[in-house]
Amino acid sequence: MLRSPSLLDSVPRRSSTTLFAALFLWCAALILARWVWLGERYYAFLGWNLILAAIPYAAALGFEMHARARRLGFVAAALLALWLLFLPNAPYLVTDLMHLGWRPPVPIWFDSALVVSCAGTGVLLGCASVSSVQRGLTPHVGRVLASVAAATACLLSGFGVYLGRVLRWNSWEVVTDPLPLFTDILSRLASPISHPRMVGMTLLYGAGLWLATSAMQALADDARDRPTRPEEG
Repeated sequence: MLRSPSLLDSVPRRSSTTLFAALFLWCAALILARWVWLGERYYAFLGWNLILAAIPYAAALGFEMHARARRLGFVAAALLALWLLFLPNAPYLVTDLMHLGWRPPVPIWFDSALVVSCAGTGVLLGCASVSSVQRGLTPHVGRVLASVAAATACLLSGFGVYLGRVLRWNSWEVVTDPLPLFTDILSRLASPISHPRMVGMTLLYGAGLWLATSAMQALADDARDRPTRPEEG
């Protein structure tokens, strides 16, 4: 006898969450080691940026849980909105590479490992969250529309990276200071040719996130389709 899926049935596997927890601990250890080494907190902001990058991942998992349990009500919509709003914070960590430089007495190889680890973790969080939302949407809107929605979200995320890095807007200012934010957005969208950096960053980071997500999905599909060796006995 078939039974309808419950919310508990739809909890995603724990492997990815465990992996991200390990990556967070790794990045935190590097930041702390540098803090103890120098006695100053120059790269401490990367910890905060990682927390912001984790918000869309958590929201995406929550959305997928509700979507797989056939619950697409207010909670699912709120989680989807939260995911889209904070998604730019994941690829945004790549732009923190601009802070990388020679800062004696810490060797450049250590700071390179620190910044790249945080940036890589951010990208992985973004890719995982996009995949999670896409999986949640697919049973309800179909594979094609779910893919289009995911690609559009990646493009919007690229635009969000521009808003954050160049115009210095934060995700929560959609609520706390919406009028100046939307004034900036509309003024640039009204004349995109006059803002080539906006167009370039939107396309570069949007396409990059989408391609990275597609690559992760392809690798996951290959691993799932790979035949397992029969047990010997």
